[in-house]
Amino acid sequence: MRKGYTQIVLKEEEAKRIEQFIKSDKRFEGRTFSNAAKTILLEYIEYHDYLRRYGPFLKFIGAEGNLIFIYDHFIDRIVEVEVHDRMLYCRYHGNSECAHIGFCFAVPELYRVFNEKGFKQPKRIVEDEK
Repeated sequence: MRKGYTQIVLKEEEAKRIEQFIKSDKRFEGRTFSNAAKTILLEYIEYHDYLRRYGPFLKFIGAEGNLIFIYDHFIDRIVEVEVHDRMLYCRYHGNSECAHIGFCFAVPELYRVFNEKGFKQPKRIVEDEK
């Protein structure tokens, strides 16, 4: 093991499953197995961080057309998030970097669609916006 790196051990069938997933996702074209697997693990951790942070007060209601509906228990209202040109826009906050946007990326059925359509996650989610 090289200094600063850690290895993980996978069963052959686990590695094949991950490899199939990597091959099915255009984001990983031209990337090594290790690099793609690392990205998948980090995205999974980020997803759970969003759920832990925002899950207690946000609830995905549904989506229709280019709108996503989220119930925010903190402000006791439904918040609409617009989908435009591979970007999300929160009507409540008037921006694209809020807890509602981050939460959208933590909802599995939305995240899958965003991922397939090439959406980019916001680099920074503002936590003290309320």
